[in-house]
Amino acid sequence: MLQNVGSLFTGLLLVVNAASTDPSSNETSVCQNVSVPAGFKDIPSSDQDVWSFVAAAGDFMYVLFRNFNSDPQNKGTNKCVMVQKVPYKESGEAKFANYTKWFSGTTNQSYAMRSFYHVVHLDGTVGATKNVLVARHQAGENLTRETCYPFAYTNAKCAVVLMNHWNDAAKNQCKEETSSQKGDSDKTAPKTGEQRPCETACEMWVRHEYLNETSLSENCTKYYEQFCGNSKIFLYEKSTCDQVEDLPVNITKCISKDQ
Repeated sequence: MLQNVGSLFTGLLLVVNAASTDPSSNETSVCQNVSVPAGFKDIPSSDQDVWSFVAAAGDFMYVLFRNFNSDPQNKGTNKCVMVQKVPYKESGEAKFANYTKWFSGTTNQSYAMRSFYHVVHLDGTVGATKNVLVARHQAGENLTRETCYPFAYTNAKCAVVLMNHWNDAAKNQCKEETSSQKGDSDKTAPKTGEQRPCETACEMWVRHEYLNETSLSENCTKYYEQFCGNSKIFLYEKSTCDQVEDLPVNITKCISKDQ
């Protein structure tokens, strides 16, 4: 999540507008050169197709779990992070507005923020498929700056997504978990200059229909462990998330050419 927007916001920041978004957009972006861990560029970009996931059928997608906390207290108070595709009409034309929603356990309130995106190809990766989601979010009358979401792997049902802007939080979480592992310090301590997978902030995104962890593909699980480690902080709680889904949104005038 964009850190300058506020700590209440969480990791899943994207939009889904299959009706009006052109996935072949050639708009340039700083995200074309975003840093990724070793091994990311060895995966064919056809297995990292952002468009196949975000444009899939259904109105909701969720963060199922991740390896960091987004609240300043590091207590994991943010839950039910999702994106909802909301249909509406403008001048008689059918369109979609897209909202990132979440629940804050600190305030016990649900929130929603309109989001916009395009997709780009990460330089140096195999193939030509666009494998990085570029997201911006509406803050008042302005849009936030770009945030990059490289897709390590997706099969259109689940996606392993890197969250570089949360790496500091992941490192803190990794350090805490490592220090709590009794007798394993020699095994878990990194070699000089080596970064452990748990120090790379990651999330597992799923379509609404695949919210059960048992529905995850073997590859989604494999690549999550490869790039993110074994930590899984679950954000989905059905009773709370059902209420967040029902949170009404007020469609505002679009201020971006991205949808």
